[in-house]
Amino acid sequence: MGFKYFAKLNKMLVLLAFVIFLSLSYAQTCSGGLSGSGLQDCTGSNESPCHTCDVNDFQYEIRAPDDVTTTGWRALTYSSQVGTCSTSCVQENWTASYTWCPQEGSYDIRVRASAQSGSGYGWETSDWSLNIYSVDYDYNQFWCSCKGGTWVNNATYCGSLGCRGGKCCGDDGANDNFCIAGNGSCVAGVYYANHCSDNVQNCDEQGKDCGGADCVSCVETIVNAPNGNQYIKGTYSIDFNVYDPSNHELHAKIAYSSSAGTFANIIVADLNLNNDPNIPALSCEDTDWRNQTRCLYSWNTTSAIDGNYYIDINVWTVSGGFDIDSSDASFRIDNTAPTTTDNASSTWTKNDVNVTLTCSDGSGSGCSATYYCIDTTGTCTPTTSGTLATVTCTSGQVCQKYVRYYSVDAVGNTESTKTSAVIRIDKKAPTYVGYGNIQGYSYQESSSIYWVKGNDDFNIDITHSDDGSGVYEQYFGFNKDDCTPNGCGGAPYEIKSHSIYGQSVIDWMVDDNYIDIDQVTCVDSDGSCSDNDMTLRWHAKIKTTCQDWNYKLHTYLYDQVSNGVGYTDLGVWVKVDNTAPSTSDNATSAWQGSNVDVTLTCTDSRSGCQTTYYCIDDTNTCTPTTAGNVATVTCPTGQICQKYVRYYSVDKVGNSESVKVSAVVRIDKQAPTTSDNAPNTWQTSNFSVTLSCNDGSGIGCSATYYRVDGGSWQLGNSISITTDGNHKIDYYSVDSLNNTEAAKTTYAALDKTPPTLTLTSPSENALISSSAVLIQFTANRGAGSPIDLASTDVLIDGNSSTDFNRTVHCTESDGSYSCSFYAYLYVSGDHNLSVITFDSVGFMAQIDRNFGVYSEYNLEGFTIEPSVPAQGTAYSVSDVGLTNVGGSTSSTNYDAQIGFPPIFRNLPPNLLYNSIESGYVRGTFPIEFYVSDYEFEELHTRLAYSLSSGAFQNDINSDLNLNDYEKISELDCNSADWRLPRLCTYYWDTSNVADNNYYIDLNLWDIHRDTNIYSTKKTICI
Repeated sequence: MGFKYFAKLNKMLVLLAFVIFLSLSYAQTCSGGLSGSGLQDCTGSNESPCHTCDVNDFQYEIRAPDDVTTTGWRALTYSSQVGTCSTSCVQENWTASYTWCPQEGSYDIRVRASAQSGSGYGWETSDWSLNIYSVDYDYNQFWCSCKGGTWVNNATYCGSLGCRGGKCCGDDGANDNFCIAGNGSCVAGVYYANHCSDNVQNCDEQGKDCGGADCVSCVETIVNAPNGNQYIKGTYSIDFNVYDPSNHELHAKIAYSSSAGTFANIIVADLNLNNDPNIPALSCEDTDWRNQTRCLYSWNTTSAIDGNYYIDINVWTVSGGFDIDSSDASFRIDNTAPTTTDNASSTWTKNDVNVTLTCSDGSGSGCSATYYCIDTTGTCTPTTSGTLATVTCTSGQVCQKYVRYYSVDAVGNTESTKTSAVIRIDKKAPTYVGYGNIQGYSYQESSSIYWVKGNDDFNIDITHSDDGSGVYEQYFGFNKDDCTPNGCGGAPYEIKSHSIYGQSVIDWMVDDNYIDIDQVTCVDSDGSCSDNDMTLRWHAKIKTTCQDWNYKLHTYLYDQVSNGVGYTDLGVWVKVDNTAPSTSDNATSAWQGSNVDVTLTCTDSRSGCQTTYYCIDDTNTCTPTTAGNVATVTCPTGQICQKYVRYYSVDKVGNSESVKVSAVVRIDKQAPTTSDNAPNTWQTSNFSVTLSCNDGSGIGCSATYYRVDGGSWQLGNSISITTDGNHKIDYYSVDSLNNTEAAKTTYAALDKTPPTLTLTSPSENALISSSAVLIQFTANRGAGSPIDLASTDVLIDGNSSTDFNRTVHCTESDGSYSCSFYAYLYVSGDHNLSVITFDSVGFMAQIDRNFGVYSEYNLEGFTIEPSVPAQGTAYSVSDVGLTNVGGSTSSTNYDAQIGFPPIFRNLPPNLLYNSIESGYVRGTFPIEFYVSDYEFEELHTRLAYSLSSGAFQNDINSDLNLNDYEKISELDCNSADWRLPRLCTYYWDTSNVADNNYYIDLNLWDIHRDTNIYSTKKTICI
């Protein structure tokens, strides 16, 4: 808002007890008012018509009638606003108060105001055209009092401000004369409450009034003494004359007054002069008043206040006549001793002191003499005359002395002896006490050497004491290389001082880029550093820009009077170390065959190395945390490692160097790997096996060694295979670090030769007298490939024997087989036997044999000859399966008992175990076995398990009748016709058998106890 114009000013004056309070009310209109450019409002534009919504301040200034500005600009206080703030004009009320003693005349006021904001912020000021009041002393009793006049009620006065029922006496000086019947008079500017005894004032009467008319002398009195220009004290005789031509009884009132004739202080109110003989203090020459008579009145002045006075005496008669007289000039009552002062100060000084003694008797009779003495106890008696007392003190001492003194005035008033303040003279230097509580360092080398680094907050407590004026200002400094204080040449030297008496730290070295003593604290044990001892804790910030220098600590102390103790070497070194240590390593990238110790060597020319930290990884990213100077780089056996040692060191002040990285440390503990190209099948012609060495990422292969079939080791990587056999090849390689590979084994199989067959039964052209022909042969692989059992066949008379079961009748041994079985030939005659086999590569072997079978007991057309004696057991014809029996028998039926020759008697039954020889068994285990009996007898078996083979330690079943297999739940056989091999299975519940490794034992027998026993060659684990 631009408030461009001021308008009317509402003014109001409130008068109260010599104080004028000003209250202003400002109402703004839209015309006239202040001069000057318009103020812009918050919007930055001038407005017309204006409004006061943005007015910030009102101030006023008052001008007195003599054109002297009574006040400077003073703020008005905002009170209220009338109206709504808008573009239309509103009224705002502002008030203020100010007091002054006014002059007569017209007072003017001007005001100024400012806008709250906007680019045109500034002041606009009114002119002096605003009159707030006109002052007339005769119009207002408070203004009259302010002028020093006497306000006279009921004195009607009319002036420019109107009429009042009162008037000021004395404001117009000697020209001020008016009288009021019954209410006193103003005569020459002096107000008299009652000039005449009849209470009537004749304004032109200057003499005495004895009854209301022009007066003649009725009674006279004359003051003789004191009559001015003299000093009196104690008891004084007032000397006066009285005269009464009528010789009436006279009475007197005696008083002393500051103004003559005012009777301000009554000495005696009614003194009957005629009663002189009876009044001790009164002495008159006689009581005949018709002549001038001298009277004396003894006045004890000690009750009066020292001052200038007049003696007022009013002598009157009982008939009403009176006369008043006063001293012609004032006299001085002086009952007060003089006052002597000194300029002694208790403030300590280092020099002798001149104490000036100044005597003052005020308005009394005046000083006559001053006496003094000097001592240390304040008890001496002043005898030396003079006004200058010199207090001395011996050099090197502390003195506290007193000046005692008094003065005497001209009338003999003697003041009491005074004692000056203690005068303190300190000519003794303060004392350095010591230091302590050093903190904020990074490393302490010894009791006198402290190491710091950048950003350390070094603290030290320094103590001084002073027997005299007390400690004042302590200095503390770092001086490079123990240079002479104040002679170090500026930075990098740091000296600062501090006074506990409000003085902040004073920096005597302006360059704080090295060390900055920035704080100091009083830590004195009594909590005060402004007494006779001072312990200050100095704080110094060590800058990171400070070079690696050595500083000697010094201190200095001034006492209160500037006695200095001198620079003191604290005997303490502060050494700066802002340089990190440097660490090196002895790592090499050359391949190693074992763990490597990398030595880390730290160097630090300043505070010294504290700790070296390292870590080891294969990615060069780890953070060093392990403390030590030897980093052992390990590599697991059998591996190739490439690792880094990362490290850094910290010195004794905590400077830490950047992390460094060693050369890659290469360790090869992995043996090379050798492979071969040996074929995995039998070969039928000569071939070579090549050995290939690979050292991976290691140092590389050095040599390959091999041996064949356990022979001596050979150097090389190519092996020629030229002889039959599955040759065992052992080989290994060695790298350049002698890492040796574990020997490997491969096989190289060469078969250039057919297998061999050996037929051991029947022999060539053998004549066999039994239908059971034992055929036994061996198929030998030799050094060649294994026998192909599936290709092995037994031909009798050109036909494969149905009695030959390869899996039952043949036993394998390292690829060769031994086979044994009975071929049953029931026809006598010559027979041809051929055994054929092949090895794994297809080479064939064949053996042929001729043999004959004959038997007179052959069932085909045999004749029973009773002459043959029976051989034990008798068999019926049906028992042996005889049919179409011809010839004679010993009985007429088919149950004739016959006997067999020995070839058919007492043959043991056959037993073949068919279950696993080894493995893990739990729960029910099926024991499978083949049985056969050519005599077709009843068969029994015993089953057992043992910790040793064939021991039959623990029976599974002690007597198992195989012929009853259908009745035994655990037993199953595919037939009981034992003339052919039959498979029987016994289901053995192992749940109650203790866990262990066991052999299976089997015993098979017939009814003649012909026995066949078998035990497993290996164990089963239950």
